[in-house]
Amino acid sequence: MNDLQAQAMIENLEAIKKLLVLQTLDAGHTQDQVATALGIGRSSVSKMFPGGVPKKK
Repeated sequence: MNDLQAQAMIENLEAIKKLLVLQTLDAGHTQDQVATALGIGRSSVSKMFPGGVPKKK
């Protein structure tokens, strides 16, 4: 695997993580709960969505 392929894989994994976080938030869990489950700070969860977490329509 070359550097370009590795970078593409990392970007794909980050996108998957964001989708899973959104799904978890949509299920009613708080950002604090998500952060605890991931072993990161709440601010790291917030930084995943600089424009804010999308709201349900």
